[in-house]
Amino acid sequence: MKTKIIRKNALKVSKKMFLSLLTITVILSCGKEEEKPKDSKEVFATAQVAIGNDIDFDFNGDIAVGVTGFETKLGLGFMDSKQGNYLYLAVQAPNGLKEGTYSLQIKEAIEDGVTAYLTLNPDDGLFPKNFDTKTDLDGDTWNDGTGNITITSLKGHWVEGTFSAVAYSKSGDEVRVTDGKFKAEVKYEF
Repeated sequence: MKTKIIRKNALKVSKKMFLSLLTITVILSCGKEEEKPKDSKEVFATAQVAIGNDIDFDFNGDIAVGVTGFETKLGLGFMDSKQGNYLYLAVQAPNGLKEGTYSLQIKEAIEDGVTAYLTLNPDDGLFPKNFDTKTDLDGDTWNDGTGNITITSLKGHWVEGTFSAVAYSKSGDEVRVTDGKFKAEVKYEF
């Protein structure tokens, strides 16, 4: 008889302990947010930027704006929502966009008809002037900006690549954009 009472009490205690542990586990897990897996199709643009000798920053374009893609044209705008900086990449290839490297030099556009450019608009508090690889500082009709946009992948509605540039403001201030990478979704299917 005593063993039956002991077993019943042990069973009651075990059930209470199990329910208590279960309740504690549920309460503790309710406050935690599950870590979401990183989407491999995330839209972004990143680069290191140096304006003159004084201003260096990392560009982290986390919002795509003004994104267009067609068989022969690509335009990708990215906003760095934390710093307020804006970067725009453009390529126009009359024979169709392909994976490959596109020069930011207008002189080369005369040879193959392909044009490409980069524009950087820093937040006014950081630097009040805009930079563009199309800027002609010496009046000879050729741009003074240099660099490349390389498209490394055109698949479905997605485009990926790299970029680097030296661009100028109209007053001659220089910006160097290095280690640029981008990924964006466009409505056109490649």
